Amino acid sequence: MAITDYNKVITLNNNYVDAYNNRGKAYATLEKYDEALADFTQAIELKPDFALAYYNRGNLYFVLGNKDMELGEVKLANDNFNMAFKDLSKSIELDPDDASVYNSRGAVYGILGNFEQAINDYNRAIELKPTFNYPYYHRGLIYVELEEYNLAIADFTKAIKIAEFPAAYNLRGVAYYNLGNYTQAVADYTKAIQLYPSYADAYINRGDTYYDLGNYYQAIADYSQAIELDPGTSAITYYKRGKAYYALGRYNSGLTSSFDSIEFGPNYTYAYDGRGNIYIDSGNYNLAIVDYTKAVELAPDFAPAYINRAIVYAILGNYPQAIVDYSKAIEIEPEKAATYVYRGNIYYYAGNYNSAISDYTKAIELSPDYALAYYNRSIVNTLSGNREQATADNNIACSINKGYCK
Repeated sequence: MAITDYNKVITLNNNYVDAYNNRGKAYATLEKYDEALADFTQAIELKPDFALAYYNRGNLYFVLGNKDMELGEVKLANDNFNMAFKDLSKSIELDPDDASVYNSRGAVYGILGNFEQAINDYNRAIELKPTFNYPYYHRGLIYVELEEYNLAIADFTKAIKIAEFPAAYNLRGVAYYNLGNYTQAVADYTKAIQLYPSYADAYINRGDTYYDLGNYYQAIADYSQAIELDPGTSAITYYKRGKAYYALGRYNSGLTSSFDSIEFGPNYTYAYDGRGNIYIDSGNYNLAIVDYTKAVELAPDFAPAYINRAIVYAILGNYPQAIVDYSKAIEIEPEKAATYVYRGNIYYYAGNYNSAISDYTKAIELSPDYALAYYNRSIVNTLSGNREQATADNNIACSINKGYCK
């Protein structure tokens, strides 16, 4: 109806700037972006100092940039973000006291990774209009990106005090979660869901928190609700639900979720790794190897899959291949002490005591309080006839962890 009315106005007066601008807004609401862009551009041509039209066109370019990003069109997205920046900057030049424009340009700075300038724009928006909740919310997003979680919580709290909205509670929950305050995180996610019962992301985030708390049943319930709300949700949600089933020992349900995860994300490395773990525990070693192999094909630098595949090879007695996989994992993550212990164990099983001692020694260098490394080295030293060193290692292991005392 609005577009029809604006059409009539423009027919009567094709130089009516406000009609083009308003019709452009109506088209944008209907996601008729080409028509909206044409109208905003026409308004600017008719009135080159029309700050509001630059603001509206800048916001439209920002929307188009986000849609391009969703499609993986990075170059097109960056072109649109740059156009958004130019239009919003022009709007500020024409009207330097409009808080909304600073808020919008801050969002462009943020998505382009210029966090300092984004914060400056949000600060200016707040200075101009202290009761404007969105700059607080958006500045909070930047602080989350910078891992300044206390500052993020402060901003989300201010935004909520001005006007409650689900996203602010959800993101404040994320900040609390990252600070280890799971109780408050759950409370915020729950509030977000109360305000917006179809908020799939809030269910996923709450599910993550419940999982970390060991409340796997509730985690499964939340992941399942998110999937019900959005059956085409990302593979990650199915993977997470599979992990929760796995933690409960419900391997069949875990496998089902893993298959769903791979169906929705055939290139999702973690799904193959997770399904491989379930196959190990159910004794399907060959299938586990297949999944871990697929995981490293998709992500050649994904160390956990090499470690897990090495475990399977060790179970099957294929020590040479286990050593190859542990060695690859060490190449990727050379500072991870545990992997040296794992490889040292395989050398020990294979009777290569010198290499085993070398690996345990390296693990101790990386982690001087690693009791298991001392204990395992003491065993190998005993077998190698180095009883004095074996006794010394066992004493150290015992001093660190009484469970290793003989």
